[in-house]
Amino acid sequence: EKEAKQAAEAKARLAERKQRDQERANAEEKAKIEKKLKDDMAQKLLQAEREKQEKLAAAVKEKEALRIAKEKEKRAAEEKLKKHEKEFEEHKKAYEAELKRQEDLRKKQEEQHKRQMQKRMRDVTELAKAGEARKLKEAEEKLEAAKLKQKEEKEAAEKERKKAQREFMKASKARDEARKRA
Repeated sequence: EKEAKQAAEAKARLAERKQRDQERANAEEKAKIEKKLKDDMAQKLLQAEREKQEKLAAAVKEKEALRIAKEKEKRAAEEKLKKHEKEFEEHKKAYEAELKRQEDLRKKQEEQHKRQMQKRMRDVTELAKAGEARKLKEAEEKLEAAKLKQKEEKEAAEKERKKAQREFMKASKARDEARKRA
């Protein structure tokens, strides 16, 4: 009876120890699973944070690249405008120089014509005094020819002036269009 009681107690202790061992093993397993879950969660959070930082860095980089591109575009437009303005100024100077040259030429021609006319008038007067009708007629013809020549020269000078003016207007228009584009 005593042995049976001892065997039952030993059996109960063994069962109790087994149960404690099982509970400990279960607790350890549960702790391992919880630790793994926590580690996985922390890993996911870290990954999400890393991705967020990468996206932010990419957005900042893209914004900077866009700013640089805009700056380059602006500089290019300014350079183009400066170039057009410079070309316009050169055309303007050339136009003004051409106008001055034509004006000087016109004055010179008028002065030359005036001297020729005076000389011819003197010649005509002298011829008239001398009574040489034939020479008088020739002188009058020369005078008419000179008048015609002066008229032609004046028309040619006017044509030249109008051409220079058209070129100036064209250059002015090109500059204005460049300003609009800029």
